Amino acid sequence: MLEKKNENDMLYEAIWPNGAPKKNISCPACGRKNRIDIGKASLLLNKCRCGDCGAWMFRAYDEPIRNLSPQSYQHPLDYSSLKALQRIPGLPKLLKSFMSEIGEKPMRYQLLASSVLCGTDQFPELYKHLEFSVKSLDLDTIPSLFRSQSPVINASTFGAEKPVIVVHSALLDILDEDSIRTVLGHELGHVHCEHSTYKLLATLLLMGGARLGGWPSLITAPLQMGLHKWSRCAELTADRAGLLASRSLKASINVFLRMAGGYTYGMSTPAKMQVAPFIRQARELKAAENDNWMDSMVADVVTANRSHPFLAWRLLKLLEWVEEGTFLELLLAESPSAMEHS
Repeated sequence: MLEKKNENDMLYEAIWPNGAPKKNISCPACGRKNRIDIGKASLLLNKCRCGDCGAWMFRAYDEPIRNLSPQSYQHPLDYSSLKALQRIPGLPKLLKSFMSEIGEKPMRYQLLASSVLCGTDQFPELYKHLEFSVKSLDLDTIPSLFRSQSPVINASTFGAEKPVIVVHSALLDILDEDSIRTVLGHELGHVHCEHSTYKLLATLLLMGGARLGGWPSLITAPLQMGLHKWSRCAELTADRAGLLASRSLKASINVFLRMAGGYTYGMSTPAKMQVAPFIRQARELKAAENDNWMDSMVADVVTANRSHPFLAWRLLKLLEWVEEGTFLELLLAESPSAMEHS
């Protein structure tokens, strides 16, 4: 009789039908190199032990990544695009004027008037998810968290001095607990990497500059393309923070699936999307862009005025980081506590 596959086995086969890459990772307790299947380790972080000393290889589910720096998980496209943006003549002056004319207070006042401020006595379950994600990323402060009644599936962050996270009710309605922690970790990544001012400016420019205090389009237009390109790249960094916060690759994939179309408004239960076809779709997108310069150019044109990249592309970039980047290394257990978590 064939053994029934569990959920992690099916997810592994959906992501890596031909098997995941392998990587040598040193045990944090004894230093022995372990040949690790990246896919299995990423899906079962709490099951990986050193083959020599038996110590746990990775941090416990709720153990903070101490002294985590933004640079340790920042996507190279985020870094390079921001540097290119900062080299635009006159940008510091525009940002200074922008903050003095627009500022953060009006938006905070609007939220206080129209949304619900979450805390230990208001939507405490949601606030606990925020506390969990803050602890996971070892951040110093907890941003203000607002729940906003909206049919739009979205979450956002603003505020450089006093960070604020806004989560729409429609998004919360379609996500499980780990996925909510992923979303909150994503927004905390924007805070941690100090994306807030540039993201707010990009959002207002995307709206046509109507709230930019009368700045003429001739001044803002040259910034628009650069800001939107950087904004799309910054999302890749925030996606990594979301995964680090929840420690659940399944949850990160679930967020992409739901936002891409795994929910039908008015239905009592979310539509059931299959992971494997969506990942094949993402890999086909990458193959098309790599094989044909015209397809790549079309992709650039289509996304030129978007503040967020396409979800299939974001999923692929996150999987590439899991396979080729520092995801597992950032989650290595601290010695000697590597022997103690369950």
